[in-house]
Amino acid sequence: RRVHGTICKFIITSSRILKTMCAQYKLYYFPLRGRAELARLIFAVAKQPYEDIRIPFNEWPSRKASFTGGVMPSLVTPEGKVMRQSMAIGRYLASKFGLYGKSADEIYEIEVVIGCLEDILEDVVATAFGPAAGKEEALARFKSKLSCNVKGLLELKGDRKFLAGDRVTIADLAFAGQYGYWETMANEELKAETEIVKFYEHILKEVPSVAEWI
Repeated sequence: RRVHGTICKFIITSSRILKTMCAQYKLYYFPLRGRAELARLIFAVAKQPYEDIRIPFNEWPSRKASFTGGVMPSLVTPEGKVMRQSMAIGRYLASKFGLYGKSADEIYEIEVVIGCLEDILEDVVATAFGPAAGKEEALARFKSKLSCNVKGLLELKGDRKFLAGDRVTIADLAFAGQYGYWETMANEELKAETEIVKFYEHILKEVPSVAEWI
């Protein structure tokens, strides 16, 4: 369990947090980036304290029934509301912390990016965790989408500073959150896509909290 932020005071014994002195968000997921990374990035950019609770894989079968719908990530708000579904959580947090669209047009542009990246993430997951028989095909789809779909998003961005305009939004954080998978799974192909690499480096430069988290 990790607690991010310094707004709350904590009682700590033997490096374990026994009690928090104020209510805060609790994010539950496995010990990997995966589908919780977007929420973590939003918290980082918003400088919002939260508990990053990572459930070991070997504990999940015995704890699954205690989670709404038997799924993670799961977010518990300071008010005690339990939320599920990674993108619903992401959109909720982005709206709370000023990282979602401010107009119908901006929301549309953000959702185009999110839809494209979610489509790519499905092939990332299939390649990493899917049946062996389909991994090669999923990897080929992923590499094709990386070249065509992501480059297409950057073409839509044009001369603007970020993917949906001149301020950072959930769209840019979703891009940054997935980049590590792209680098791992298609490093040589990614090196050839200089515009994708440059935009990732641009995010890290312009949004220091993303660079610090990643």
